[in-house]
Amino acid sequence: MPQRGVHHSRLIAALVALALVAACGRAGGESSPGDTTTPLVTTATVPATATASSSSAPAATATVTVPSPSTPAPTAILTPTPVPSPSLTRPPDQQVELPDVDAHYDLEVTAFDPGTGHLEVVERVTLRSRSGPLPELHFTVTPAEAGYFQLDGATLDDQPVTPDVRNDGFTLTIPAPPGETATVGFRFTLNLRQVPEDWYGTGLDGNIVRLGYWFPILSDDHPYPSTADPAYTRTATFDVRIPIPPGYVLAHTGEEVTREPLPDGAVRYHLRAENVRDFAMITAPNLQIDTATTAGGVRVELYSLPGTPEQARQTALSAAVLALDRLSELIGPYPYPVFRMAEAGPSLHGGIEFPMLVYLNLSVNWLDRLTYHETAHQWLYGIIGTRPQQDPWIDEGGAQFLEAGLASDFQEKPSPPPGGYLHPLDSTDAELPSGPGIPGYESIYRQGHAFYQTVYEEMGPDAFWAAMRELYERFRFDIVTPWDVLLTWQLHSPVDLRPLFRDTFSYPWLDQLPPPGG
Repeated sequence: MPQRGVHHSRLIAALVALALVAACGRAGGESSPGDTTTPLVTTATVPATATASSSSAPAATATVTVPSPSTPAPTAILTPTPVPSPSLTRPPDQQVELPDVDAHYDLEVTAFDPGTGHLEVVERVTLRSRSGPLPELHFTVTPAEAGYFQLDGATLDDQPVTPDVRNDGFTLTIPAPPGETATVGFRFTLNLRQVPEDWYGTGLDGNIVRLGYWFPILSDDHPYPSTADPAYTRTATFDVRIPIPPGYVLAHTGEEVTREPLPDGAVRYHLRAENVRDFAMITAPNLQIDTATTAGGVRVELYSLPGTPEQARQTALSAAVLALDRLSELIGPYPYPVFRMAEAGPSLHGGIEFPMLVYLNLSVNWLDRLTYHETAHQWLYGIIGTRPQQDPWIDEGGAQFLEAGLASDFQEKPSPPPGGYLHPLDSTDAELPSGPGIPGYESIYRQGHAFYQTVYEEMGPDAFWAAMRELYERFRFDIVTPWDVLLTWQLHSPVDLRPLFRDTFSYPWLDQLPPPGG
């Protein structure tokens, strides 16, 4: 994902670098002669008015035809001989430091004024340990980065508790509960402000309300919000209730359970999502909705501002359909019934991923590439979770590789920049520059893409995609570490990848990897 706020080095320059990539290949939004072929899918239309009973309807109908993709025909993927799942255990520094729990979040927005950005929220998190007593619990509070989060109260098993506030206000720590189950409650207020330039999280962008990283979520005791992706979480179940005023259209993670008309003309939505790492929303007046359906039956929805050019809407829908179908084939099925894209405002220079929902700037000229990238994150981050600040090369380098591969049938490989990469690929976010700049982008995104492409070429397509499918099957709705990824590649590879790994990384455990095939 392109980075947030101060934009640590991982992606502030993404818009620059991706624009350069698009200039070298085909720019997003451009059409080719193949775009005049018979439509792959057609969109639905939506009513022209918004009422209390249908406040999610846009102000105008929109019909978009999604053309057949013009990318090269994919290489056939053969099913190789299965490789036994690895039995080697993770080294100590490759452990997942998150509570091993089943979590259910109930979030009720009791007051919402989109004009002022005022929200009042009651949160209740039900936890059940999978392996012994619950530990000390750390909840990441990303909105604190912009200073508009106010904690009004907290409870543990319905008793008042005062959280230990750590990491400059980004972490609320709850004492270890006495057993294997617990219920943690929060009452908090958000007073959103207009977002700074290139801000990717919660806030207002004109009359667009972005609610991404908007509530305390169970994570670990690290200051994630300061530099990059804060979503280091296990999958969970979410029930969210929110009142949406008349005329506003809501895009969200999950599926709609009910709509309840309210006396003031608003509609209270009950939304639900299972096996997701986060829950995001975005709302604005009179958004138009275009829809498509993938060959695999996934409903694709695009929420755009009135007046968004048809060509941009076509590009985003077509790219999403292609990416969802192709990555489902190559890695494993997209596990949710719907995928949504929402225009997030002019201050967002690129895009950002959430489960089942991505924010996009639909005016960029590399929109197809941007859509591929953010859709790819549904697999690398969403389905196959990562430690985003410790191992950014896995999800961001991987998404960059998949983005380029979808555009080139996996023939594109970036060259090192003049002077080479300034930071090792296994740099953590804390080790990368904290401000804007291309060096960090090149070090993680571009170098990560080049590394993935090299592995792909050395292994060959069949072995590589077999390894990726194994990672999908073993770590679906779980979290991988570099050990898991490199070990799986090595076990599936017909050649020894350890020399490449030693040239790329400084992990102390590389010599523990077995020969190819185990």
